[in-house]
Amino acid sequence: MTQPSLYVPVLRSHAAERDAVRELDPSVRRLMAPLFEVSRKSALEMEDLPAHAVARKLVQLTFGSAGQGEMYIDPTALAARNDLTAICAEIERLLLSLHSDAQFVFRLDDFGRSSGVGSARQLMERNGCAFRVITSDYSGPSLSNIASLLKKAGIDARNVDLLVDCQIVAKGERMRGTAAKLENDHAWRSITYLGGSFPPNLVQLKKNDQHELPRHEWIAFSSEGHDRRTRFGDYTVQHPLQPDPPLKTLPSGSIRYTSDDYWVVMRGEKLDNPTGPGHEQYIAQAQLLCGRPEYRGRSFSAGDEYIYVIATEMKQTGNPKTWLQAAMNHHMTLAARQISAALAA
Repeated sequence: MTQPSLYVPVLRSHAAERDAVRELDPSVRRLMAPLFEVSRKSALEMEDLPAHAVARKLVQLTFGSAGQGEMYIDPTALAARNDLTAICAEIERLLLSLHSDAQFVFRLDDFGRSSGVGSARQLMERNGCAFRVITSDYSGPSLSNIASLLKKAGIDARNVDLLVDCQIVAKGERMRGTAAKLENDHAWRSITYLGGSFPPNLVQLKKNDQHELPRHEWIAFSSEGHDRRTRFGDYTVQHPLQPDPPLKTLPSGSIRYTSDDYWVVMRGEKLDNPTGPGHEQYIAQAQLLCGRPEYRGRSFSAGDEYIYVIATEMKQTGNPKTWLQAAMNHHMTLAARQISAALAA
């Protein structure tokens, strides 16, 4: 593996996320290692498929969306399947044949299984792997025994990227030092601090208005000390614990746009409101956004180009999926450049 990337966006295995990554500029893509979580929705859709078919779908999701370059696959949602080992073995075979830099993500529970991601020995030997911990892991005794667990699994910490997932980051909370003993007691290849603070929904925001919401995770990370072994990760423009499968309701027509340390949210009204503007409100919102100082211009990212086209051509409106895709593409572009500039300073 080459020097690890600088930014780790956590993405679920849905169409908006896949297309947002696919449209990244190559110069931005090189700065990041997308972490693809197999969502519960995707797991349910694949529950009747055989192992080889599941593996091919997951490789299409990751390699097919992100191409060459560092990335992670977290198959935790598939943990209950009896054929998880066969799925991981087939993923390994396919990724090795593609010379991919993709890596599996270990969770604490994986060390107690004789199957699953631990069976992908060749892929780990070639690319290494990641170990992702969340706050609930700290309360159990297993984490204090991680050295022996790694040794038993034949994993060298020097080939492991530690992902400290703070999940929800509130105002004033720290990210670095969340798992201090784990961070300091092992020679990890890199340490990534993940977190998010985007709200679970927009119902608390006034309709037909513009709002600015602080990016608490970036504010915390950028104020803490970091070095070339330290990376930043977030949940882009989604809540860390977003319901999955997504709620089957038509949302409001709203735009999310990331600025340096806050999000601009254009909150509209329900798209299916019989007396409302429906999807047409996206055009007006895009025009308002293009007039704000936070807008980076159409050449900044594919997401920004999308906003510009909707605002100026007024021939299409888009839909919740395409607007989420544009928001994520812009966010990942901005966040990757932010951390690159911070580490170069």
